Amino acid sequence: MQLRTSTFAIILVGLALVDSAAADTVIAGGNIINQTWTAAGSPYIVQGDVIVPDGAFLEVQAGTTVQFANSDGQASGDPSTVEVRVRGALRINGTSVAPVTLAGQVASPGSWYGIVVETTATEARVDHVTINHARYGFVLATASATFASTALTVQNASSFGVWIQAGNPSFDAYTAVNNAYAIYGGDGSASFTSCVLRGGANASYGVYVRPTTATTTVSLTNCTINAAGGYGIYVNAAAGAATTVNATSSIITNHSTYGVYRVTGAGANTVNVTYSDVWNNSAANYQNVSAGNGAVIINPLYVNTTNLRLTSNSPVRFGAMGGGDMGALPYISDPTPGLYGTLWSTTTLTAAASPYAVAGDLFVPAGVTLTVQPGVTLSFAASDIMLAGVTQAELQVAGTLVADGTSANPITFTSSSLSAGAWNGIELYPTASGAVVDNVLIRYARYGINIRATGANTYSNLTTQDASSFGVWIQAGNPSFDAYTAINNAYAIYGGDGSATFTSCVLRGGANASYGVYVRPTTATTTVNLTN
Repeated sequence: MQLRTSTFAIILVGLALVDSAAADTVIAGGNIINQTWTAAGSPYIVQGDVIVPDGAFLEVQAGTTVQFANSDGQASGDPSTVEVRVRGALRINGTSVAPVTLAGQVASPGSWYGIVVETTATEARVDHVTINHARYGFVLATASATFASTALTVQNASSFGVWIQAGNPSFDAYTAVNNAYAIYGGDGSASFTSCVLRGGANASYGVYVRPTTATTTVSLTNCTINAAGGYGIYVNAAAGAATTVNATSSIITNHSTYGVYRVTGAGANTVNVTYSDVWNNSAANYQNVSAGNGAVIINPLYVNTTNLRLTSNSPVRFGAMGGGDMGALPYISDPTPGLYGTLWSTTTLTAAASPYAVAGDLFVPAGVTLTVQPGVTLSFAASDIMLAGVTQAELQVAGTLVADGTSANPITFTSSSLSAGAWNGIELYPTASGAVVDNVLIRYARYGINIRATGANTYSNLTTQDASSFGVWIQAGNPSFDAYTAINNAYAIYGGDGSATFTSCVLRGGANASYGVYVRPTTATTTVNLTN
């Protein structure tokens, strides 16, 4: 072997550099003083603890790979694993096209210790770096260092991906994959923007905040936390300590127990969740926490379980504070692979592509028109992929629905299950206007058409059949129905707090417990007219 010295102009203290036959750079361990590790010298094989002393620096340039042995030749610090301890300055200067990789030689969680920025450190910069197979990916124990982090990724950490012991650092675009704890908040405050935390066993945590003596704040802005273990966010300050966790414009989904959990009876814990989506967490979405302004519970419609970018019909597009998309990965161009979610642009459903399978709630927002051509059939699933509100699929219209069939080519809204109440029906929201419902059959719904709209809408030649509850439900407005037909519904017409006029209607069939016309306003003065 030949000693390599040309790459470094350094003072070596307890450090060995050896060039292997494969041109690896071997680092025996010890003190690193004013050293630069380069892509040309990669891979670096670190066999023992590395220490950056007070007043010294270690710089790792873009494109560099560093591998850590699974035993500690220095037998210092934690004697069983190799670690990097920074008492001076650490600069990891990866880029998006040439990231830095720090990983265990053995691809097993916890095969090396990780990076610890100690209390005397003066600088820590961690940009575009992936830390793999550590016990603790990145530990920040100083309150005084100049700190910056962009695009740090920690994968397969056996304990904490990022551990905030002190200070008030900010992390931009932090990604955590398959760690026991993606973020552990100790006695330091921290801000995370555009973080992605995913993967983890049932005993894992996305964000775990437990100060022992301090008053801390952890802020999560435009973060996506998906299936990161048993808990998305778990807040548990020790007695005598206090913490506030603010989750804003974030998405917290698919955990095996709770989405957001606040412990009571220990320290002072405050959790604020605003303009965020907390959805499909098995035990409950919230425990000892109330959803705040702009919070929703709905399927965000990711591309898939590993690509958490939003798809075209995601209902949390434009739902963040300020009007942007929730989460870390906004919609760019990925289509939603089915007819469900939110139609953010005017859409026409053609007879040529009919029938349409609708796997869950389909929402038409204000300012958008859904046109259904004559002869089209929409078949709504008996389940709801969106799992928002009622757990049945429905068509929700806050904009405009144009379902203008003909007697020869009517339009059918039905279910894949041929049983009454298999889907929830059509609901016109208060802002819905300009609707045309003509030569339409609504079958097997719970509520055929639920009208809460007060604007001008047209209903003619409508048939509701086999509704388990109301064929037509008038909650608001003053709609007029021409040639309405109801067959075998529990209630053909339910008049609530809206007035209505029915001309040439035919209401027939129903069990002994059914009603033709049932009128029960709760707060309003209403009029229901039945002519011919």
